[in-house]
Amino acid sequence: MNKLLERLAATPAWRTFGIVLAAVLGIHLIVLVIFVSCNSRIPVEQLPADAGQAGRETETKTPHTPGPPGILPLPLDYTKAVKGDLNNWYESKQVQSGILLEIGNRRVLWEKAADQPVPIGPIARLMTLLLTFEAIDGGSLTLDDTIGVTSAATQIGGTKVYLKVGESFPLRDLIKSAAIRGANDSTYLIACSQTDGDEEKFVEKMNFRAEDLKMVNTKFLNSHGLPVSGKESVSTAADLAVLAAQLLKYPQLLEWTGTKRDYFRAENNPARQTMTNFNNLVAGGLPGVDGLATGKSNLTGYNVVFSCTRNGRRFVGAVMGVPDYKDRDKFVKKLLEWAEKQ
Repeated sequence: MNKLLERLAATPAWRTFGIVLAAVLGIHLIVLVIFVSCNSRIPVEQLPADAGQAGRETETKTPHTPGPPGILPLPLDYTKAVKGDLNNWYESKQVQSGILLEIGNRRVLWEKAADQPVPIGPIARLMTLLLTFEAIDGGSLTLDDTIGVTSAATQIGGTKVYLKVGESFPLRDLIKSAAIRGANDSTYLIACSQTDGDEEKFVEKMNFRAEDLKMVNTKFLNSHGLPVSGKESVSTAADLAVLAAQLLKYPQLLEWTGTKRDYFRAENNPARQTMTNFNNLVAGGLPGVDGLATGKSNLTGYNVVFSCTRNGRRFVGAVMGVPDYKDRDKFVKKLLEWAEKQ
């Protein structure tokens, strides 16, 4: 029997038949592998829209229309950025993360862990203000709109102008108190007035707008930045610089964030308050600084997002997580003096 098989294998016809049979079997095997592989994948159209994005619910609660394009083209130019602690300054070593860029050419002059997410505290209100001014631009709001104080707004803690149920104010007054004094109750009322009292819906808009602006490491928890069950809104220095750049589109807002002192409520109102700007860079008159916001994170320390014009050059920066506000302000002063020479 073995001799017979050897004789058949030696014949040309048998050898040809074996080669053809092996080829056919090989092709069938390849087709089978491809079929199994393709059918083991979930078609793209069946995947949730937010697949792979931590913290996002699988269903969008409200329709989202992308906001207007940003004024700061992306990406930023990091090619010549100085990284880490600047000039070995003590104050620089106290900074957890930060960035300084020149708006005109998108050039980053300095950065330290600029893409590291950090708690931002009351700095979160900048997104509330951006959405509000974009709504004014779109015609759905005006600065003269009158807004009545809700019971929920009076219960917001932290820095406030002590809104009372029964009072009503023009939107411009509420924005001024949020921009100058950092009033959390006003910020909350501004947000909820745009979503029929539902802050959660407004926070969705905040996070959608962050996505529009490619603020990929930013997550807002509320409209004003106060902690929620020990957690805070998070962002990065780079993301906040992009947010600040959008706010530069609105000179009126920039004017208010750069105001040293103003008043809330009418002159004859016994509840009238003096609003002093918490931003020491503005209140202290640091040359060229015209806003935007400061705030303390309970988790990491003192933060500031600032804008400054010197010798026709516009700088925007963020300095995050400094244990002492004096060191934060000293560093920004040194940083801007250094930037002028670059």
